[in-house]
Amino acid sequence: MDKSPKLTSIKRKPLLLDMEKGSIYTYFFGSLPVNDTASSHTIISLRLLGSLLLLLSGVVVYWLFQPDIVLFQLMHISNPHAYAADSRFELALKYYFADAVWCLALAQVVTVLRDCSVPRGYRQILTALPFLSETMQLIGVLPGVFDWIDLAIYALIMIPTISKEFKPVNKMEKNITGSVAIAVFTFAILASNGGPKPEYMTGTFTLADRENDIFTKSALIKSLKLSSSPSIVLRVPDPGDKVTEEQRQKNSVLYNLIEKEFAKAGFVVRDRQLFAKVLEQETSDYSKIGLITETDFILELLTYDLRVRTEASKYVDDAGQTNETPYPISFNSAMAEFKLISVKKNDMVGSYTFYYTPCTEGCKERFDVNSRSWSANNSVPTDFFKDAARQLVEEMGLLR
Repeated sequence: MDKSPKLTSIKRKPLLLDMEKGSIYTYFFGSLPVNDTASSHTIISLRLLGSLLLLLSGVVVYWLFQPDIVLFQLMHISNPHAYAADSRFELALKYYFADAVWCLALAQVVTVLRDCSVPRGYRQILTALPFLSETMQLIGVLPGVFDWIDLAIYALIMIPTISKEFKPVNKMEKNITGSVAIAVFTFAILASNGGPKPEYMTGTFTLADRENDIFTKSALIKSLKLSSSPSIVLRVPDPGDKVTEEQRQKNSVLYNLIEKEFAKAGFVVRDRQLFAKVLEQETSDYSKIGLITETDFILELLTYDLRVRTEASKYVDDAGQTNETPYPISFNSAMAEFKLISVKKNDMVGSYTFYYTPCTEGCKERFDVNSRSWSANNSVPTDFFKDAARQLVEEMGLLR
């Protein structure tokens, strides 16, 4: 009789990231292995860590875009330089990302509670919590704005959890764990709301214009013997691989504005893309580059920033009285830095930094006195680059 030990097969539910059946779905909503305590503890720890990281990522987005939530007020944390959402991606990040990751973290915690045999009643309350929060915002119980898109995001994320949890309740044990989980995510709802009811004031803000920094080597320009139509090429910053197609198109519009002003002034504007290809093959020897491209000047756009923050704290109300805001109001300003290089002389001819400041003649802005910071939603006009190009042409007027 064979007395060697027999291998007993162990029935298991779907494993985390199993090579055959595993998936992201398994990680968020699947069940743990049966009769494998070490593996179960590892998966629970990973899910709880994942939930924490998701919540933290939502907090970071709130701090960057909406720093007025109750959580930061309780912790006395402020961000006076919150980002203004301009692109569609930034708007989606500002208004939906934090809600989505909060709901995803909640779904993971419900899965952990299920594997720990916490009573289904607590899990059902947690599952319903996102939908309850939107309903309470709709009827005015909670501060905030009801959003159908938020509701759709919650439904999409919670479908697997709803299908598992809303069945007849079998056990009522481990009540403390379930209560703690409900309390944590209820606090998350309250902490992510916008605090006191907004109280808006309107005032006229006037900002001091910032002077441009202009330097030109006039003597060097005079010494150059050029034709009546000198040639110039615009060299732009390397956009890198992470720039979106939308941003590339915006950059192209701005660059074309600059080149158009030089063309209107009688300059021969060389193709910047062809020039970039030449630079890839040649070194910094501008005289050799000049021979190849037949270019007299290189106008290099070193950098530009359309989100320079300019703050103001005094305003004039409708009665003509000067008042001070409870916190500085941020406006979007801009700067652009250029360098002009003579190809023949292989020398820098000039250095120019141009600034755009809004509301130099006064503009009305509404702000919330109960908030801790406020960013005006003003945009930088494209005329900023057009005006900068015109001033550059004037500085190079000695060439005419």
